[in-house]
Amino acid sequence: MGFRETCVVLLLLQHTGAALEISAPSTHKATVGSPALIPCSYTVQKPPVNPKFFAAFWYFEGKQNLSYDNEVRTTDPRYSLDIEKALNGRVDLSISNIALSDAGVYACSVLYSPLRKTKDITVYVTALPQVTITNKIVVLNEESILRCSVTGFYPVDIGIKWFRGREMLRDVTEDEPRRNPDGSYSVNSTATITPTEEDREQIFSCRVQHQSLKKPLQEDFQLLYRVYRDNVIPQNQSLLIAVVSGIITAAVVGILAIILATALYCNTH
Repeated sequence: MGFRETCVVLLLLQHTGAALEISAPSTHKATVGSPALIPCSYTVQKPPVNPKFFAAFWYFEGKQNLSYDNEVRTTDPRYSLDIEKALNGRVDLSISNIALSDAGVYACSVLYSPLRKTKDITVYVTALPQVTITNKIVVLNEESILRCSVTGFYPVDIGIKWFRGREMLRDVTEDEPRRNPDGSYSVNSTATITPTEEDREQIFSCRVQHQSLKKPLQEDFQLLYRVYRDNVIPQNQSLLIAVVSGIITAAVVGILAIILATALYCNTH
């Protein structure tokens, strides 16, 4: 650099207050479907900054996706930057409705002429699992299979446990996770039991642990007992059915008794 160029840089440094520093975390986590705010801040020696010498840029996997130089320009309408905050030390990138495809390496870059500083941030995106009991039909005193479907989670590692009340069930199997079109995963888990009369009052549970969850996600349910072929009656209706059956039986017996009595009367007169 020649003497003239050095003088120009020194004048610019004096004019802008220079000593630009940039700060951002090395990693950031977000959840699918929610708004994300990727943090990035900067400081200068003599705030406030002069907008004439200031610009900010965001890159994703090496490609620029947002810039601010008097106005904000983006390659995706989900990206935004708060201009007022940007001129006061914060150039956080806002992404609405973040998707799994948004995971990767971002670069926050601040220019305060003639200085420019850049910081990389790796963004990890997780997806929350959804739990559904897809089979709870059993046969009394016969080996039966309960099925739990866990869908829409990311990353792939997940833990599934089954419970009868507080007792953890041991005869459990889990399918290989399936990849969904959006990049998330789904998996089925089954528990094999031999239900008894006492199990009619028990609460069974499918409990899921995943890094996207602050606490385990649990789906509770009661068994449905199959009472005869192709017919299932919930346990809370079995007593009602027994009572109704008894009434119908008594009515039929009463009618038959009346018919028989009438026939005998007619035969004797």
